[in-house]
Amino acid sequence: MPFSISAGIGFIALFGVAVLNGIVLIGYFNQLKEEGMTDIRERIIRGTSVRLRPVLMTASVASLGFLPMALSNSGGAEVQRPLATVVIGGLITATFLTLVVLPILYSWLSKWKEEKSRASLPPAGAMVLLPLLFFGLQAQAQQRPITADEAVQTALANHPSVRAANLQIQTSQALQNLPYSPGTTEINYQGDGLFRENGQRVNQVGFLQNLPNPAVNKAHNALQDEVVKSNTLQKSLTESELRLQVRQVYFDLQQKMELRALYQRLARTYSGYFEIAKKRVDVGATNAIETLTIQSAMNEYRLLERQAGMEISTLEQQLKVLLNTDENVTATDSLQMLPYAPQADINTLRVQLAQQEVEVEQALVPVIKSGMKPSFNIGYAAQNYFDGGWLYGAQAGVQVPLFNKPVKKRLEAQQLQVEAANARYEAERLGAGRQLLSVDNSIRLYAEGANYYREQLSTINPEIERISELNYQAGEISYLELLNTLKLLASNNKGYWEQVLAHNQSVALYQFLSNQ
Repeated sequence: MPFSISAGIGFIALFGVAVLNGIVLIGYFNQLKEEGMTDIRERIIRGTSVRLRPVLMTASVASLGFLPMALSNSGGAEVQRPLATVVIGGLITATFLTLVVLPILYSWLSKWKEEKSRASLPPAGAMVLLPLLFFGLQAQAQQRPITADEAVQTALANHPSVRAANLQIQTSQALQNLPYSPGTTEINYQGDGLFRENGQRVNQVGFLQNLPNPAVNKAHNALQDEVVKSNTLQKSLTESELRLQVRQVYFDLQQKMELRALYQRLARTYSGYFEIAKKRVDVGATNAIETLTIQSAMNEYRLLERQAGMEISTLEQQLKVLLNTDENVTATDSLQMLPYAPQADINTLRVQLAQQEVEVEQALVPVIKSGMKPSFNIGYAAQNYFDGGWLYGAQAGVQVPLFNKPVKKRLEAQQLQVEAANARYEAERLGAGRQLLSVDNSIRLYAEGANYYREQLSTINPEIERISELNYQAGEISYLELLNTLKLLASNNKGYWEQVLAHNQSVALYQFLSNQ
C-alpha cells in the first residue's frame, strides 16, 4: 500500500495513542514507587497487571473504531483505508511494546538511576570541595553490594577471632589420646675405694625405671577430650556472636538506606508544593508565610537525608571492619521482614558451654584421684669387686602415697567446683529461658507494629496523599493542614521501617540465643 497523506495522519493518531498507553503505565510505576514500593521487579509486575486492562481497552477501542474504514470498499476507501490500516497495525505492535519492551527498559533505566544516585554525593557549597567530591564519587563507585548471607560468610572466613578459635581447637586436639609413657629413667654409677693405694675398689652400675600408674594417663586423656569439646563449643559461640553482629549492622544499614530514600522522596514532594505555594503567592492567593513554612519543612528533610547518608557511611565502615576486608561493601537487597520460627527447647550455646563446664570439672576429679594411686619402678644393678668377679641384682618396687590429706582436700574442693558448675548451668538455663521469652515477646510486638504500618502504607497513605494533593491544588485545604497530612505520611513510613528493623534485629537475636 503506497504511503499517502491519510497514512501520515494515521501515524499522528497512532503516536498519540501509543504515547498515552506508555504514560498510563509509567505513571503508575512512579506512583507505586512514591507509595514506598522500592523493589523494581515488584513494581513492574503489579503495575502491568493493574494497567493491563486500560492499555488493552485504549488500543482495542481505537482499533475497532477504525476497522470499518480498513475493510471499506465504497467510494473514498482509497483515502480511508491507509489511515485505518496504519492505526490498527501500529496499535498491535505498540501494545506489545508497551506491555513487554517498555517495562524492560524501565527496569534497566531505574537500576541505572539507582546505582548512579547511590554513587553520587550531596552537592558541595564551594569550589574548594570539588576535589573531595570527586574523590568521594570514586570511593562510592568502587563499593560492592553484597547480601546479608555473603557478609556473614565473608566475616566467618576473615575475622581473626574465628581463626584464633580454630587454632585453640587444634592446640587442644594435639594433646588428645596421648599414649602411655613410662616415667623417668635413672642411670647411676657408684665407686668405692677409688682413691685408696691398696687397690681395694668396688664399682657399681645401676639402672632404675619409674612406671607411673596407667590410671593417671587415662584420667588426663579423658579430661583433654572434654577440653576439646569446650573449645569446639566456644568456636561455635564465637561464630554465632560474629554472625549476630554482622546481621545487626547489615539490617541497620538497610534501614538507613530506606530512610534516605524516604527523605529524598519527601524532599521532592515538598519541593513540588513549594513551587505551587510560590505561584499562589505571586497571584495574591496567600501570603509569604506559606512558602516559608513549606520551605522550612523541605529543608528539614534535606538535612535528614544528609544525616542518613552520613550514618550509612559510618555503618558501611563498621561492616567493612567486621568483615576484615579491604574492599568497600554496602547492602544490596531491600529491608524485608525475616521469617520467625519459635523453638520449644532451650539449648543455647551458652547453656551448652555451661553444661560442658560441668563435664570438665567432673573430669578433673579422676585426675586428682590419680594422685593417690601407687606407682611402680624396676631396676637392675651390677657390682665389680676388687678381688675379681661381678655381682648382679634386680629391683622392683611400689611407691604408695601414704600421706594423702592434701590430695583429699583438693578432691573436696573439686567436688565443690562441680557443684558450683552445676549451679551456674542451672542459672544459665533459667536466664536463657527468660531471655528467649522476652525476645519472643518483642518479636511479636514488632511484627504487630510492622503489620499495622504496612496496612497504613498500602491502603490509607495513598488515599491521604492523593486527596490532600488535589484539595491543596484546588485551594480547599490550608498549607497547615497539608503539612500535618505530610507529617502523618512521613511518620507512617518511618514507623514502618523502624518496626521492621526492630523485628529483624530481635529475630536475629532470637536465632542467636536459640542456636538456629
